[in-house]
Amino acid sequence: MRKNTILLTIFMMVSKVLGILRESVLSYFYGAGIYTDAYNTANLIPTVAFGIVATGLVSTFIPIYSRIYLDDGEKRADEYLNNIMNIIFVLTIILTGLGLMFTEELVWIFAKGFTGKSLEVTVMFTRVSLFAILFTGIFNIMNGYHQYHNRFLVSPISGFIMNFVIITSIIISGKTSPLALAYGITIAAAAQALFSYLVARNKAGYKFKLQFDLKDPYLKPMLVMAVPIILGSSINHINTIIDRRIASDLMTGAISILNYGSKISDSIYGLFVTTITTVMYPTLTKQAASNDLDSMKKTVIKIMTMVFIIIIPLVIGLMTLADPVTNLFYGRGEFKKNPAALVLTSQTLFFYAIGTVGYSLRDVLTRTFYAMHDSFTPVISGIIAVAVNLGLNLYFAPRYGVPGLALATSLSALVSVALLYVSLHRKLPGIGLKQFTISAMKTLFSGLLMALLVYLVYYKAGSIISSSTIRLFVSVAVGAVTYIGTMYFMKIPEFDETLDIILSKIK
Repeated sequence: MRKNTILLTIFMMVSKVLGILRESVLSYFYGAGIYTDAYNTANLIPTVAFGIVATGLVSTFIPIYSRIYLDDGEKRADEYLNNIMNIIFVLTIILTGLGLMFTEELVWIFAKGFTGKSLEVTVMFTRVSLFAILFTGIFNIMNGYHQYHNRFLVSPISGFIMNFVIITSIIISGKTSPLALAYGITIAAAAQALFSYLVARNKAGYKFKLQFDLKDPYLKPMLVMAVPIILGSSINHINTIIDRRIASDLMTGAISILNYGSKISDSIYGLFVTTITTVMYPTLTKQAASNDLDSMKKTVIKIMTMVFIIIIPLVIGLMTLADPVTNLFYGRGEFKKNPAALVLTSQTLFFYAIGTVGYSLRDVLTRTFYAMHDSFTPVISGIIAVAVNLGLNLYFAPRYGVPGLALATSLSALVSVALLYVSLHRKLPGIGLKQFTISAMKTLFSGLLMALLVYLVYYKAGSIISSSTIRLFVSVAVGAVTYIGTMYFMKIPEFDETLDIILSKIK
C-alpha cells in the first residue's frame, strides 16, 4: 500500500498540475466569458450524463469482479468484464443519441440563464462533446479493472494524456476556431480509453471480445448494488447542476469563475484524497468480505486521520494565499484584462477550499459504506446535502454572488460528513471518534500556526521581497517547514508513519 500510494501521488501530482495548467491556458486565451462558459457547460454535460452511471458501475464492478476472479478464475472474470463493457457501450450509444436529439433542453437544464449567442455556442459545443460519453464508459470500467490488479498508475497517466490533448486543443482553438475546444474534449476521452485498453492488453494479455449476455448471473447482483450508488452519485451531480444553473443567471462568465475557483481546490482533493481512497478501497472491500470489523475500524480511522493531516495545511494555506494563488495561475492574458473576475475567482477559491475537508472525509466514509455493500446510507445523506445546498444557494447567491455558491456547496459537504459519520458509528460501534478528534485538533493547531506565519511572510514582507511570485513561494516554504516541525512534536502516529514513508523513499 505504501509503495502504491507514493507512486500514485507522484504521477497524480503531474496530472493535476497539468489540469491547473489547462485552466490557466484556457483563461489566457478566453478569460471568463461566453466561450469559456459554453466550454465548461459542454464539458460538464457528458461528464454528468455518464459520470452518474459510471460511479455506480465502477464501485460495484470491483467487488463483483473480485468474487468471480477468486471463485471461477481469471478467464471467467474477463468474460464478465467483456460483457459489462459491451452493455455499457450500447448504453452510451443510447445516451449520446438522446443527447443529440435534445441538446437545447440539456443546455437549459445546466444553464437556464443562457440566451442568444451564449445558448447558440453552448449547443454547438455540446453536440460535439457528447460523443465523449462513448469513450468515458469504457475508460471507467477499464480503470476499475486496473485498480483490482494494482495497476494504480493507469489513472493518473490517463489524466496526463487527457490534459495534454485538451491543452493542445485550447492552443489550436486560439489560432483557428473556438469549436476546437469541444473537439478536444471528445478526442481526450478517446485517448484515455485507448491507453487504458492497450495497457490491459500488453500487461495482462486481455483481449476485448463482443459479448452481450443480459442473463449473466453476476449481472443482477451488480445492478442491485449499483442502483443506489447511481442515485447517490446523481445526487452529488445535482449539486453541481444547481450551482451552474443559478450561476448562469448571475452574470456572463459566472460559470467560468466557478470552474476556475474550484479547479485548484479540486486538484488538492483529487491529488491526495483520491490517491489514498483508491488504494485503500480494495483493502476495505476484502476486510468487509471477511467480516473483519475490527480491522475495518482501524483502517477507516487511520485513513481519515491521514487525509486530515494532509488536507488541513493545504486548505488553510490556500485560504490564506487565495489572492496570490489566483493571480499566479490566472492573472495573465485575457483574464488579466478583467480584474473584477479575478477578485471573484479568488473569493470563490477561498470558499471552495473550506469544502475540501468535507469532500475528502465524505469520500472516505462513502467508500467504507460501499465496501460493506451499504449504498443506501450515502444516498440519504446526499439527498439531505442537496437540500441544504439548494437552500443555502438561494440565500447566499443574491447576497454574495458567485462566491456565495461556493460557500453553500462547501457547507453542504460538511453536513454530509456529519451525517455519514453518525451512521457509520451505528454500523461499527466504537470506531474511535476520540482518537480521530485528538489527532484532528493537533493538526488544526499546527495548520493555524502555519497560516499565521504564512500571512506575515507574504503580506508583511513586501518591502523585503518585492516580487509577489517569489514572496509566494517563500511563504509556502516557510509554511511547510512550520507545519512539519510542529506536527513532528505533536506525536501523531499517522503523521510519523507518513513522514517515515516519505523519508524512506528519499533515501
